[in-house]
Amino acid sequence: REFIRLYGARNRIDKLINFEGYSGYWTQVFAHAGMSKNNITWLHNDMLEEYRVRMPHLTRNFMAYKSYKKIISVSSTMNDINKKSLIDLFDIKEDKFSYCENSIDFEKIFNKSNEPLDEDLQPWFEGTVFLTIGRMSPEKDQEKLIRAFANVKQHRPEPKLVILGDGPLRKHLDALIKELGMQKEILLAGQRLNPFAALKACDCFVLSSNHEGQPMVLLEALTLGKKIIATDINGNRGILAKYNGTLVENSIFGLENGIIEFLDGKVETPLFDVDSYQDSAIRMFIENID
Repeated sequence: REFIRLYGARNRIDKLINFEGYSGYWTQVFAHAGMSKNNITWLHNDMLEEYRVRMPHLTRNFMAYKSYKKIISVSSTMNDINKKSLIDLFDIKEDKFSYCENSIDFEKIFNKSNEPLDEDLQPWFEGTVFLTIGRMSPEKDQEKLIRAFANVKQHRPEPKLVILGDGPLRKHLDALIKELGMQKEILLAGQRLNPFAALKACDCFVLSSNHEGQPMVLLEALTLGKKIIATDINGNRGILAKYNGTLVENSIFGLENGIIEFLDGKVETPLFDVDSYQDSAIRMFIENID
């Protein structure tokens, strides 16, 4: 009834795609829309892990998945993980699962990266700068990166760390930086309208996450030809293993070693062809909604 109230007659839509994937309301509405052979939902991460770490409402979504024709994860690795964790728990047929890599708005990335860096950030981008971008929440685990960077600074005084983003852990991270005496070396820069200028200006992008789906920020860093250090987890590995990116142990020690390797000139720039990637992603999308 809710679907008909919003969209009118059921038979006017050929394909219905729930791309957002997290809202319990929309997942339910699109699942029970009378589109039994034409509705698709996207899974942007390891969904059971998302449920465990920060989103207990996802059980509502899980119960609705069996009413979709297709359940699309954002990478082959995430597809395997979501199938394994959800099929038996929620009585979902295995043949509903597939995957489609995210496309990239590379023109926007290039154009925005060429805009001037925010004035207040300019003094921080002198010398060697490590950058991370992401929501300040448990799955991103910036605390691990801050502690690793503080350890590096005991031996290598030259680099700085800039963290773009905001979230529920910001006050905790700010207090940690003060506790470690790193206020002049680590900046919590908050949300920025244009993070791509900072991404282009940094020397190395770092991702310290504990779980990811197909992290767009890695694709954006690859598009701009950045050197990258990322924790060796499924989502990061699914991207960087293809392009010779640098994966490190998911720990303070692993990130510390990765930063030191970069400073010693041992981290290579990944090999990434944005045009080939984009063509492949679009082909996969068309195949999956066919």
